[in-house]
Amino acid sequence: MHAFDQKALCGDIHVRYARPDETLAALNQTTLTLAQDDLVIADDNHALALAGIIGGADSAVGTETVDIFLESASFLPAHQAGKARRHKLSTDSSFRFERGVDFALPAVALALATAWIVAICGGEAQPVVSHGTPPVARAPITLRRMRIDEMLGFVIADQNIENILSDLGCEVIHQNINKSINKNR
Repeated sequence: MHAFDQKALCGDIHVRYARPDETLAALNQTTLTLAQDDLVIADDNHALALAGIIGGADSAVGTETVDIFLESASFLPAHQAGKARRHKLSTDSSFRFERGVDFALPAVALALATAWIVAICGGEAQPVVSHGTPPVARAPITLRRMRIDEMLGFVIADQNIENILSDLGCEVIHQNINKSINKNR
């Protein structure tokens, strides 16, 4: 998620690949020369951020900012891998995206951040604009009861496990696997 100063934006916001010899004045006070396989968040005129890695100084939120534009996105780990290192950057954002982020989280994060900003600072939220393909469904994770106790080093009640997983937003599906073993004597 990234916040931009709305008055610094020109036209629509796009996710695109960097143009040949395009540069970005980054928030860390360096100027990045972007490669054509770098994904950027851009307005109609230029790159505003190196997607999933670092924002740009030209559109940074500051003490004079009145209106902000929130961008909340998810990027595929395979696409992000190595991009931050190429630019000699190490950011929390790049660390997470290189390892994979739940594709459902951007919408949740955007809603929470918007609600907090409006509650604390006042103002009005504008409608959400979505771009890109629908989120990719994650494969289910099989959680073995005995393995939980082994990993934790203590026994935790089944209902507590289910409550914790549900509170984290997981859908809990019970699968009772009973195998009968026939032994020939």
